[in-house]
Amino acid sequence: MQNNKDIKLVVVGAGCAGLGTVALLAQHSEVTVKATIDSLDAVKTADYVVLTEAEGIEAAIDAVLESNPKAVIVARCNLPAGYTRSLYVKYYKKFLAEGKDSRTKLRLISAPVFECIDGCKRKPSRIVVGYPKMLEALDEENEAIRAIAGNHVEEEAREFAALLKAGAKNDVEPEVMGMKAAESLV
Repeated sequence: MQNNKDIKLVVVGAGCAGLGTVALLAQHSEVTVKATIDSLDAVKTADYVVLTEAEGIEAAIDAVLESNPKAVIVARCNLPAGYTRSLYVKYYKKFLAEGKDSRTKLRLISAPVFECIDGCKRKPSRIVVGYPKMLEALDEENEAIRAIAGNHVEEEAREFAALLKAGAKNDVEPEVMGMKAAESLV
């Protein structure tokens, strides 16, 4: 894992999920709070781009992939169970149709559950982060994930969970699990 001070994070969205995430991450990581309408410029050098709005998430993913394809994209919004896994299938087909080579990756994880106690004063009662785990009988999704997820997505999910834990004022232990299971907890 990188030193937290070396990790560059961009949080897109300034609602409850976005500001709560910024509050936790800013404790031990460099977080620049900047209002901008130029999302492409904001994510150019980010290691993690946290998307906090479900509406328009695919357009936001497209923008991140265009500006910084190496960034880990974190869906920090409530989405239907299995939705982020289905995005792997969609983007795999899209990459094939566009003639992109096998090095093109979608590094997408989810962090849908971030329950707070005490008015969300950096005391989460639960932190859940999901990664694209192989599941039985979901061959199309598994194939897409193997093709475009990259080799370190579980590790990146654990790193992001550790960043959230580091900012918490209480001793909450993050849960890292498959994306579909994480999304079903919402």
